[in-house]
Amino acid sequence: QAEIEKTSSADTQVVIQAMKQEQNGRYSVAQKMYDEGLQKNPGSQVVKNRLAYVCLLQARLKTRNKKPDYKAARILLKKARDYYPQYPGLESAEKNLEENEKFYKYQGLINKAQLEERRLNYKKAAVLWSKVASNLDSPEVSYRMISLQLNSSERAFSKSSAVLFEEADKKHAAKPRWPLFKARYFADTRNFSRAEATLKKYLEKYPGDLDAVYLMGLVSLKQNKPREALQRFQSAYEQDNHHGAALLGAGVALHRMKKYEASRIAFKQLIELEKKVAIARLNLGISYFSSDLFSEARKEFSKAAATRNQRADALYYLGFIDYLEKKFNDAERNLAKALEISPQEVYYYGLAKTYENRKTKEFNETVQKLLERYPGSQYAGKLTANSKVNKNVKESQTSSIGFSAVDMPEAIASEVFLQNEKMFFLSQDSLVCRSRDGQKIIFKSELSYKPVQLLVNHFVFVLFTDHIEYYHPVSGKKSGEIFLPSGGARSFAVSFTGKGLRFFVQLDKNGVILDVSGRELLRLEANQSGDLIASNLVVFDIEKKKSSLLKLSDCSANTCNEKDFKNLVDEDIESVQQHEFMKNELLIKSKSTVSAISLSDKISKHDFSDTLPVTRQFQPFPQGWYYFDKDSLVLLDLHQNKKSSIKLPPVRRPGKRVPSDQVLFLNKDMIVLNRAGKLYQSISGGAFKLISRESLAYKRLKEAFKAGSQKVRALYHARIIHGFN
Repeated sequence: QAEIEKTSSADTQVVIQAMKQEQNGRYSVAQKMYDEGLQKNPGSQVVKNRLAYVCLLQARLKTRNKKPDYKAARILLKKARDYYPQYPGLESAEKNLEENEKFYKYQGLINKAQLEERRLNYKKAAVLWSKVASNLDSPEVSYRMISLQLNSSERAFSKSSAVLFEEADKKHAAKPRWPLFKARYFADTRNFSRAEATLKKYLEKYPGDLDAVYLMGLVSLKQNKPREALQRFQSAYEQDNHHGAALLGAGVALHRMKKYEASRIAFKQLIELEKKVAIARLNLGISYFSSDLFSEARKEFSKAAATRNQRADALYYLGFIDYLEKKFNDAERNLAKALEISPQEVYYYGLAKTYENRKTKEFNETVQKLLERYPGSQYAGKLTANSKVNKNVKESQTSSIGFSAVDMPEAIASEVFLQNEKMFFLSQDSLVCRSRDGQKIIFKSELSYKPVQLLVNHFVFVLFTDHIEYYHPVSGKKSGEIFLPSGGARSFAVSFTGKGLRFFVQLDKNGVILDVSGRELLRLEANQSGDLIASNLVVFDIEKKKSSLLKLSDCSANTCNEKDFKNLVDEDIESVQQHEFMKNELLIKSKSTVSAISLSDKISKHDFSDTLPVTRQFQPFPQGWYYFDKDSLVLLDLHQNKKSSIKLPPVRRPGKRVPSDQVLFLNKDMIVLNRAGKLYQSISGGAFKLISRESLAYKRLKEAFKAGSQKVRALYHARIIHGFN
C-alpha cells in the first residue's frame, strides 16, 4: 500500500486490476497485465515488485505439478531476477529448484523407499535410500536416512542416527539448504532451541524464505504451541496462497486449539487447492470425528482410503468409527486391512479393542503380536489393564497348568507358567519351554548365570542377582537385558502400564522401580518393602506400620517420587488381598475394618452401607467377593456396588460336626454349593435347591468333588479364566 501511494495513478490501476486476477489464481493473466503496465512506465518499481512476485509464485507452482516443468520454472525465476534481484526468497527458490530437479530424477526409487517405510519394512527402505544416496548427493536424502533411523523400531542402518547426522553435517555444511534439514533433525530429536536458532540464522541470510517460515511453524507445533504455530503458518500462506503445507499446518494448529470448524475450512481450502491431497481429506475426517460428526467423518475417511499414501490411517479411523457404533465385524475388517498395509502399534491396539470382551482367542493373539513387534508397548499395558474377559494374558503367571500329571525329563527349579498353550520354567541353568502336555519341547535356552526368579507376562523375564534378561516367548532368543543399579536382587515383578513396562525389584537393602531401559524411577527406603499389584506399587512401611500406594501409570522419571504415594486406608493395614479375577480390586484388612478398594482409574472405596466383618474369610468370584456369615452366603458385587445375601439350606446332623461349606462354582447366573456332602444350586440369586442325585450335573460335580478340592479349584479357575467348556 505504501508503494502504491508513491506511484502514479495509472500504475495504481494496473496493480489493483492485476491483483484481482492474482486473487482468482489467474497468475499468467496478472503477469501479462504487469508486463503491459511496465511497457507504459518502464521505471515503475511497484509494478516490477509485483511482477517478480508473480513470476516467483508461478515458478513454485510449476515444480509442484505431478510432472514438474523445471525448464519453465527456471525461465520464470530468471524473469523475477531481472525485474527485482533483491526480492525476498528468490535466491533460496533458485537453490531449491536446482536440488528438486536432481531429486526428481530418482523419484521412482524414492517412492519405493517411502512405500517400504509405510509398511514398516525399515531395512528394505534403508537399502533403497542407500541406492538413492549413492547416485544423488542431496541434503534431503541424508535427512530422510537419518529420519528413517530415528523412527525405526529396529536399526535400519548399522550407524546410529547421531553418527549419520554428524557425517551429513560435515558433508553438506556448504550447501545452502542444509540448515533447513538440520533444523528438522533438531526438532525431531526435541532440541527445539537449536532448531529455532538454526532457522533464524538461515532467515537472516535468506529473508522471507517460505520453507524456513513454514518450518518455524512446524517447530512450534511440535512444542505444542498451536497459537504460535498458527501465526507462522499464516505468515507463510499470506506470502504464497498456494503453499499447501502451510495451509495444512494452519488447519492442524486450529484443530489442536479445538477450533474444529475453522480447521475444517483450512482443510477444505487445501482440497480445493490440490484435489489429490489425501492428507487433507484425512485431517478433515479427523476434524469431523473430533466433533462427533461420524457420518461426515466416514465420507472423508472413505475418500482418503482410496488413495495410496493415507489408506492405512483412513482404514484405521473407519474401523474406529465402526467400533464406536458397535459394528464389530466391519471394525475388524477395516483394522485388519490397515495392519496388512502397515503393522503400526496403534493399529494392533485398535484391532485388539474390537476383540476385547468378544473373542478371547483373537484378542490374546493380537496382544501377543503387538508385544512381539513392540516390546514394552504402552498400548499392551492399556489392553491388559482394562480387559475384563481376557484374563489369561494378564493372569498367565498365576494360572494352574494342569489337571493331570505331566512327566518332565527336566528337573523343575522354579514356578511353572502357562501362556498360549506353552509351559515355561527354569531347570538348573536353563530356560525351558514345552507344549502344554509336556510332550514337545519348544525351546531350551542356556543361561550364563544362576537365575533367581522367572516371570512370564507376554515376554519371558529372568531375574539374576544384578540384571534382568528377557526372552522371546516363541523363539527363545534373548531380546534384551536390563542392568540393576546394585546387586543382591531377591525377587521382582513386571507390570504393563500406560507408559510401558515397569519393573519392581526387591534388593537386599531396599526396592527399586525401573523402566524398560533400566532407568531408576524410584528407590524405596530401607524400612519399606513393596509389591506390584494391578500395575500399582503397594508399599508397606515396617517401622511406621503404614501402607501406601503408587500408581505406576503416572510414574515417569520426572514425576515418580514419594509425593505421588497415596494412602489406601486411614488405619494400619494388617493384610492386602488382591482379587483373583479383577486385579484392580483389593480387599484391605486393618485391625477393626475391612475395605474393598478399586484402583482402576482412581483410588475409590466401595460402599456396601455397613461395616464388613473382620473375622470372616473373603473369597473372590468373577463379579466381586463372597463370605459365609452365620446362616447366609453374602455376595459383594463390585460391578454394581451392591451387597446381597442368600440363606443357606438347613443342615440336620445331630451330634456330628458340620463340615465347612464350600462354593464349587459361582458367577452372576449360578452358584453351586457343597454343604454337608450334599450339592445345592442357586439360579440368579434365588434360594438354594438340592441337586437331584439322578441328574448329570450332580454326577459330574460329585466326581470332581471326590477328586479333591484342589482339582475342583483348578477346574473352576480354568473355566472362569480360560473360558473352557
